Amino acid sequence: MWRPCLLFLLVTFVAAQVHIKVVAPENFDDDDEETDSVPVQVVPLQRNERTNPCYLKRCGRGEECILDENINAKCVCIRECEDELDERFRVCSVRNETFASECHLDRAKCLCKNGDHECKHSSPKKLRLDYYGACKELTSCEDWELKQFPGRMRDWTFVVMKEMVPRMN
Repeated sequence: MWRPCLLFLLVTFVAAQVHIKVVAPENFDDDDEETDSVPVQVVPLQRNERTNPCYLKRCGRGEECILDENINAKCVCIRECEDELDERFRVCSVRNETFASECHLDRAKCLCKNGDHECKHSSPKKLRLDYYGACKELTSCEDWELKQFPGRMRDWTFVVMKEMVPRMN
């Protein structure tokens, strides 16, 4: 009974991995003026055609495959994410910054990782997804809460260790 469901999930996963976006080089905003004068042959993406260099190219999160002037596959940061009007698509980073979607967060991380001038963050390694939804306002701790923290942390650690002992046997 579970095998058809497993097969459906496997096929869905493989289909999701095959989806790669191809961008024509003439649409790529590059400062190199020579690429504008080079005639470019756009190779359309077809799922069963292995002649497209982007077909087998695997790009990371926040990247998309484009064809350069020599029709070679090249991974670049996503140039534009679709604007999400639905607030349920918003995500919060570990830096408590709200992004319009997961695509926007991945693009920002890619830009920073590659040292792009559009990067607005000093440390891209710390730019990760914390949770789905808009970020909540962080309140500062009161003095009495800061004084209680070490004892509460100790008590919590004790409870966790006490729970783990039976599980290890």
